[in-house]
Amino acid sequence: MKAHWTHSLPPFLRWRAIYWAQHLRIMWLKHHNPAPDLAGVKLPIMHALSDNICAAIYDGYYEKGELSTFQSKLDKNDTVLEIGAGIGFLSSYCASQIGSENVFAYEANPQLEPLIRSVYSANGVQPTLKLGVLGEQAGQTTFYVTADFWASSLSRPSEPCKELIVPIHPLNEEIHRIHPTFLLMDIEGGEYDLIKIIDFHTIRKISAELHTDVLGQARIDEIRSIMNSAGFRIDDKLSHVIPGVREVLFLER
Repeated sequence: MKAHWTHSLPPFLRWRAIYWAQHLRIMWLKHHNPAPDLAGVKLPIMHALSDNICAAIYDGYYEKGELSTFQSKLDKNDTVLEIGAGIGFLSSYCASQIGSENVFAYEANPQLEPLIRSVYSANGVQPTLKLGVLGEQAGQTTFYVTADFWASSLSRPSEPCKELIVPIHPLNEEIHRIHPTFLLMDIEGGEYDLIKIIDFHTIRKISAELHTDVLGQARIDEIRSIMNSAGFRIDDKLSHVIPGVREVLFLER
């Protein structure tokens, strides 16, 4: 295999060359396909997304693990609780399969609301969307927003970010109001605090991205232990682990 042409460049120039190569490719893709379709979900919002996120969508690996889980395990009797809606891709997919009235999505970043609503509208779905984070009790907290929205978090990241004050909704009150059967959670390390206080109630299935690089292995093991004690078992066929980085797990009880 030929070496990539940038390998002969000094490190600084190499990274600049890679950046501009991707940027120009994404510009071309946005021009020729401004509203791509991913797993049947239309995404007419590419103009508002960073190059990294656009690349994940155009190249077909955006939320790939979670999508595979829903394609395999979502059924018509499920009620989905999504914590971390992002751009509304997965909640749109779920709503198209089981009906909007059975999908409840929570997103901490209020700046994403117009994009989420646009995705819902483009796909003819209307899941229930609530802005804010879920926690032990009602209140407010600081949320840190990054250029690549998927890195935004309740913990201050190392990269430049914007601070927003967002509402906290009581997690277990929402669970007992919604009666979810399928929990989807991808919240950049916030999963540790939620799993410590959660009442699983009617939840039978969990798709969770656990962020080892944020939490450390000891806390990841604690999360696994809590879910195991609640009767959940990991489905190895629908789970994968990148050691030291993240675990994308599907569990069922």
